[in-house]
Amino acid sequence: MHVTIPRNSDCNFLLAEFRRIRSRAQLAIVEIDSIGTALKGGLIDSEAALAWLDEIDPALINLIGTPMEISA
Repeated sequence: MHVTIPRNSDCNFLLAEFRRIRSRAQLAIVEIDSIGTALKGGLIDSEAALAWLDEIDPALINLIGTPMEISA
């Protein structure tokens, strides 16, 4: 992806965008922690946890692995 930045701008625009993106990432971390706390405390079930994660960012669900089978 190519982003065009106005010629007369300096790095301040890019720095502001980095701060904005970082803030959004920090908010997502807080929400993910909240999902984990609610799930652990029995306030929500797995389906609700996944729905909540999907509301934060649908791409995050792709980061969840699959349970490993335990061989006896």
